[in-house]
Amino acid sequence: MSLEQATNELVKAALMLLSVLAVYGVKQMINYLNVKMGEAEANKALSLVGYIKEQVKSMVRFLEMTGYLQKLDGAAKFEKAMAWLQQFFADKGIEIDAVELRHYIEEAVQEMNNEIKDESWYGLLQGNAETKVEKG
Repeated sequence: MSLEQATNELVKAALMLLSVLAVYGVKQMINYLNVKMGEAEANKALSLVGYIKEQVKSMVRFLEMTGYLQKLDGAAKFEKAMAWLQQFFADKGIEIDAVELRHYIEEAVQEMNNEIKDESWYGLLQGNAETKVEKG
């Protein structure tokens, strides 16, 4: 084998190695981007769930206050919350399943009820004269 043939073979081998490394690098970059895009999508989804929960919580609290004044029962407040929230999210372009929305509403009501029960004035609202009211 001549020196020229050996040089050609060496160049071919080097080009082959570079092409293999380039393909490997592209695959690694694609995997990295898939992971990053997955993380970004996950963060976006978590952010959206947080937004939905905050909007539901606000609506539940609003309906609790106005429903008390209007003498609405729990079922009527729930139906109003479902209708208003479905329209609100539709206007924002957020697709939300009715079952999922029902879950968020029930969760917000439970959280609100727990907060109310933790307040020192809860007993007064229930007619319990023995409840202590803290003076600040």
